[in-house]
Amino acid sequence: MNRTLRVIVAVIFIAIIMFSAISICQTIGRSIRLDVTDGSVNRLAGIWAVSPEGTTVAMGQEDNLVLWDLDQGEIARMPVRFPETAVCEIVWSPKDQALAYLQTPCPFCGSGKFYLVHLDLRGLQHTLLLELEEHSFVAIEWEKADQMRLSGYK
Repeated sequence: MNRTLRVIVAVIFIAIIMFSAISICQTIGRSIRLDVTDGSVNRLAGIWAVSPEGTTVAMGQEDNLVLWDLDQGEIARMPVRFPETAVCEIVWSPKDQALAYLQTPCPFCGSGKFYLVHLDLRGLQHTLLLELEEHSFVAIEWEKADQMRLSGYK
């Protein structure tokens, strides 16, 4: 086999491995909820965060953010700021008054466009804080009431 043919075969194998890894990553952490009373099935997202007080969970579910009180169940559901994009990170403010979340059209593509969105929980108002092109972020940390840190690379 000549060198050019070996390079072509190697590139094809690498592409197959990459697409397989993306497919596997897209299904990791996904859960479903089955209601045994009526048989309905809902797909749950793998992205969620527990409030600092430990009483509420925020999760991305398809094109919505859902808030669950651990005692009462679902307490709020609102559409995300940018439909057709995935919520890939959620973080609570230090005093449970707001959320910040990252959205991206393709969470497993490496780099791309990211939106950092602030959600005021008192009025359920979304505010776009930052729109970034060609970045890859792995985490948001809410350091103080008025200060966040994005970790990642460009």
